[in-house]
Amino acid sequence: MPYLIGGWSFGGWLAYEMARQLVARNEKLKLLLLLDTHFNDEEPLSDEDDLRHLLEWSYDFSRLHDPKKGIPIADLKKRKPGERLPFLVTELQNRRWLPPDIDMPYARRLFDAFQHNARLMDVYQPGTYSKKIFHFHAAEISADRQNRFQAQWLSIAPHHSFQPAPGDHYEMLRGKNAKIIAEKIKECLIRLEGSD
Repeated sequence: MPYLIGGWSFGGWLAYEMARQLVARNEKLKLLLLLDTHFNDEEPLSDEDDLRHLLEWSYDFSRLHDPKKGIPIADLKKRKPGERLPFLVTELQNRRWLPPDIDMPYARRLFDAFQHNARLMDVYQPGTYSKKIFHFHAAEISADRQNRFQAQWLSIAPHHSFQPAPGDHYEMLRGKNAKIIAEKIKECLIRLEGSD
């Protein structure tokens, strides 16, 4: 049975590398679908510096749930390193973005996983991929950024089908935008079935 693989954001890179390795093993891959998966253009962090990752984690939560109820970043920055994660978890629970019964050890594991993934992206060097990729990218980005995004991908994976999705990196997964993407994915699958 052929594989159908996809992912959003960092999950898209996992899907991409899985697809590369499956193809290298001569496995059947029917679909590789990426959702707004960007190259990492930031400088790698030292192992000791987790503030940026805490800020990114906080930002992801607020953009995925309710950007108008953002975390008080200034208060987070003022905390001592050992106080930052408990403060952030309390803020997330107060907004009901994390369940109230999540304790600190579990929250630490969640954040460690996020931080681990971010550090993987600091060192990951994507190889080339010669098969077809369907890539839904957020429509609400500047023309310069979109051009760079497409040029970076085409440099390693030339058989790309770029399709704009309504909203930005986070809004594309919410409400009516998510329904539009679901329909587009369904259309991709129907086309693939027809090509068998």
